[in-house]
Amino acid sequence: MKVASRLAKDFATQHNSSGKLSQNVKDILSKMTEKTRIGKTKSQQSIASKNFSHIRLKSLEKHNTPTKPEPEKHSSVSLEQDNNFKSEIMSTLAATLKKREIQISKSIDKLFESSIAINTEILSVYLEKEVNIINKIAYEYKNRMDEHTDERLNWLRKLQLGLDKYQMTASTLLENLEKNHSQNLRTRKDFMEDMERIHSIHQSEITKLYEEIDKSTEHFHKVMSISVKETQRKSSFTTSQLKSLFEL
Repeated sequence: MKVASRLAKDFATQHNSSGKLSQNVKDILSKMTEKTRIGKTKSQQSIASKNFSHIRLKSLEKHNTPTKPEPEKHSSVSLEQDNNFKSEIMSTLAATLKKREIQISKSIDKLFESSIAINTEILSVYLEKEVNIINKIAYEYKNRMDEHTDERLNWLRKLQLGLDKYQMTASTLLENLEKNHSQNLRTRKDFMEDMERIHSIHQSEITKLYEEIDKSTEHFHKVMSISVKETQRKSSFTTSQLKSLFEL
């Protein structure tokens, strides 16, 4: 039971850990996405700044290249050409920056996708290991619970057999007690009848004995009266003695 409770606790802990792990993976991916986005923006800004400075320096060098002085009559034409040149430089710069930005964006996107794929693969492997561990623990827990259930069923079966035997023994004992009680009642009844018969026999014998005693006493009185009559002529002491005996 302790092992089953510990396995259940470990399984719940692993289940909670899996949920926390999924949440942590989501947080890591969101943080990585945010950091990559920030790095991408900073890289684009830095590269754009460097390219802009480089192109600006080149344009300034071209613009500052010493030229032969022209006559004043061509000043308006030179100003227009200068403006056209600046406009062309700005267009070229914008196109170059746009192209470079697209290239950098594609490169950063590829790096980001590659990093996400690698991290996803690593996390997938880690999650697969964790899932395998959780499945193993769940399998062991299920086996232990099945063993515990089988053992419990065996004990319940044994208890049921013991209860059946107890009920059978109890019913047998009750039947025997009922039989013994009935037999005791019959024995008591027979005993009371025997006692009544013995008592009646005893009373009849006592009555007979009393009758015999009465007859013997009467006979004794007759004999004594005869003896008294025969001994009246004897001395007074003997007569009084006989009278006292007769009275007794």
